[in-house]
Amino acid sequence: MSTEFQQSSNRDKMDTGVMLMNLRNLQGTYQNFTDFLFDPNRAWDFNTADPCGYKSYYRNKGKLVATFLPHTMNWKFYWEQRDGDGDPVIMHFHGPKCDTDIVPFVFEGVIRFDQFRNMLEHCNTGGRCQKLCKEYQGQVNAAYKQLRSR
Repeated sequence: MSTEFQQSSNRDKMDTGVMLMNLRNLQGTYQNFTDFLFDPNRAWDFNTADPCGYKSYYRNKGKLVATFLPHTMNWKFYWEQRDGDGDPVIMHFHGPKCDTDIVPFVFEGVIRFDQFRNMLEHCNTGGRCQKLCKEYQGQVNAAYKQLRSR
């Protein structure tokens, strides 16, 4: 796991978009975890669906049991690159997507969902979204080309 909107080490603000998982532990806790998730009496402590199960169940004495991935392994397109960050290894396009949100905003000023406005504006002024979207599209095109050649 890594952080979501800002680069930080706050465990309670971790997102689960990119995770390196301990499969042996997950298999060993599967039944208890499933029972926990589907307990009709459970009230969730988190407001989004995907991380709430992991972040609620995998705790020790109230503290989230997870190790932070380096930010480069869960990079958000709207983050500003700082000295020492390194190049992104895994790009996490949560929120605005290249083809439906970023490109229309950059070239036409179109905002499909108003909740993306701040991210898109920051992306256009301080982030690297245009460059990263171009790289992403190049990788998608290369993957399609490779699939068609089989």
